[in-house]
Amino acid sequence: MTGHPHEPRGGEVWDPFGTLRGALWIGGGQWSGKSTVARTLARRYGLTAYHYDYHDARGHDDRRIARRVRLGEPPSGPDPDDVWVNTTPEEMAAATLAGFPIRFQWALDDLRGLVSGRPIIAEGWGLRPELVAPITDSPQRIAAGSARRLGIKVIEVDGTRDADAIVGIVADHFRPYLPSPPSSDS
Repeated sequence: MTGHPHEPRGGEVWDPFGTLRGALWIGGGQWSGKSTVARTLARRYGLTAYHYDYHDARGHDDRRIARRVRLGEPPSGPDPDDVWVNTTPEEMAAATLAGFPIRFQWALDDLRGLVSGRPIIAEGWGLRPELVAPITDSPQRIAAGSARRLGIKVIEVDGTRDADAIVGIVADHFRPYLPSPPSSDS
């Protein structure tokens, strides 16, 4: 056997438990309500929520450091002045966009290891539509902010609807994949 066990083989993504193909995905800009919607849907429908931003900020540091070492970079990362002071906004944006595919692979590893008897809902700004679309069986499993060209549902979050209204729109979109809400008659 050649290659890393988590690398795609024959054009397929390694997904031993079907977690990735069966997940529901919410992407979009920061502070647009993704976590609120995912948390509400998880409670309402008994889903297991994966919060990309939390894992990317905290759980992926070991991977970030290992990658830097492999590339011959300082394990502590670049000098903060080089990142925040001596870099143009265009360079910062390019570096951020270039990092999404790498960090997305780390999120996929997290999700592959997340075995749950309940459906998974994954949310985060790094769950870019162009990265998620190839691993799902339907664009209806994705709700993302910049995805029109991929045929993915786009929901404008502009402050005219409250969180419950947005949750309702997303729930309607995901309806074919959601279980019935647990009964509150107990």
